[in-house]
Amino acid sequence: MAWMISEFASVGDVTVRTLRYYDKINLLKPSDYTEGGHRLYTKDDLYVLQQIQSFKHLGFSLGEIQNIILQRNVEIEDFLRQMHFQRELLLAEQERITKVLSHMDEMTKKFQREERVDVALFSSFLQTFIWEKENKEWLGEHFSTDSVRAFYNNKELKEKFEQRFMDVIGKLKKYKVGEKDPGHQDVQVTLKEFFNVIEEVMNYLDTSQSDVEDIIKQSNFPLSEFPTLFTTEEENYIKEAMKQFNN
Repeated sequence: MAWMISEFASVGDVTVRTLRYYDKINLLKPSDYTEGGHRLYTKDDLYVLQQIQSFKHLGFSLGEIQNIILQRNVEIEDFLRQMHFQRELLLAEQERITKVLSHMDEMTKKFQREERVDVALFSSFLQTFIWEKENKEWLGEHFSTDSVRAFYNNKELKEKFEQRFMDVIGKLKKYKVGEKDPGHQDVQVTLKEFFNVIEEVMNYLDTSQSDVEDIIKQSNFPLSEFPTLFTTEEENYIKEAMKQFNN
């Protein structure tokens, strides 16, 4: 029995485009052609297609699948080594997807009260999740490991900090867009709120409030450590505001 390409695509649950691509890369070539040059696929081709689909299901690339199929028989040690390596890749991808889903849930929760979403602000705040490892490292350089761990384990405090931090970032970005003078009271009040948020976190990091502003200014936090939160112009704007802070 032989199938034309459209019929074979239906039987094999793939697209015609996929079959043409497999033919192009020599992964699955048709067994025969009609007099008019149209592809003809047989049961043996279906057998090969099922092998391809099986290994695709396990996450192997087409190049890897081609090598496996060409070998036909593989030493058990080599085969198990390939399976183990692929499993590790899938576990890593599973962890990544789990994190992404968690980030989506968190961001939806934080922005659901807004009438409109500032895309730049959304992206900036998402960076705090993406850069969480770097955030912890920065804190670990300035504070004790135990206190940093205590902060991250306190979900309520962490969420409160993140929400207020998001509000501060949003305000500063809007002030820059509105070309409000860095020394303007609104800008300075917002900058003070930034320091207040940090001070509250410091209560969990065994650091006195009098040292907080010095630590932040000396390290340029968060501008030098996490530049993706702001554009270059926004960074310069906030740095100028910090220079005028309490002057």
